[in-house]
Order: sequence, then structure tokens, then C-alpha cells
Amino acid sequence: MHIEYQISVDDFEAAAWLALRKRSVPGWFRFYYFSGFVMLWVAINFLPMVATRTLRSFIESILGASFGLAMLAFQLLFLKFKFCREYRESTLLHLRTNADIDAIGVHFSTQESDSRSSWQVYSKWSEGKSAFILSPRGNRTFVPIPKRELTPTQITELRSLFETHLPRR
Repeated sequence: MHIEYQISVDDFEAAAWLALRKRSVPGWFRFYYFSGFVMLWVAINFLPMVATRTLRSFIESILGASFGLAMLAFQLLFLKFKFCREYRESTLLHLRTNADIDAIGVHFSTQESDSRSSWQVYSKWSEGKSAFILSPRGNRTFVPIPKRELTPTQITELRSLFETHLPRR
């Protein structure tokens, strides 16, 4: 199967969010624990307001909850900027990529690089709404393949190849 694509900053960001959620149990925990902590913080801050029903407890609850939600927004914004910076700094991602994927492995080529790897190099794959990602062994990085430039037939064929050769995560 031969596909051609170019990764945009939006494609990379979507793939990075997917990789963060799917990487591993510690990665999943890191992604969700802060959100859970903030929701608990908000709930705890509203308990005095419910119990006493005074203006002071209402204002304190709103301020405490606002602080927690601001921290959550800051974390999400920080990650978004981090992903954009990673995309900007990785010039190979900006180039048009040719990928040949078959039963033997994966061959990626651009104007500046050429690499062939067998399926054993990758530990798993994941699929999101707008991208596929391949995770090399070691889980330190990911290879994004945006769906935006693929036909429905190519998406189905690519999914089938991944399912045949790699475990899904």
C-alpha cells in the first residue's frame, strides 16, 4: 500500500493527544489524574457553600473552584503549546512523506530522509478521529499518519494492515 501525506500542526497535535492517552498506563494516569484532581478540588470547594449557604462561603467556593479550573486550563494550554513547539522544531514533519506499508514492514521517505523498518520495530498502533499513530518499541515517540489526506479505502486498508501485524492500544 502506498500513501502520500503531509503532516500539519493540527494533525500533529491530534496525534500527540492520542499518543499521550494511549502510550501506557503511567501516561494515561499522567493525562487524567490532574483532571480528576481538579474536579475533586472543585467539588470540595463547593461543599462549604452547600452546607452553610452564606454569601462568604459562596464567594470562597467560587474562588476556590475558579483556581482549580484555571490550573486545568493552564495544563491543557501548556500541552498544546508544547505540541506546537515540537512540531515547529521537527523539520522532517513539515515535508511531504511517502509511505509504503506492506506485509514486510514500513518504508517512509521524504526529500531529506529514507527509512525502512520491519514490523518488529513497532510495539503497537492507535487510531483516533483524525490520525493513526505507530508506537516504536520503548514508547518514547510516535509516528503520526493523518487521515485527512487518505481515502476511505486507504483508511480501511491501513487499519487492516496494522491489525494484522501489530496489537492495538
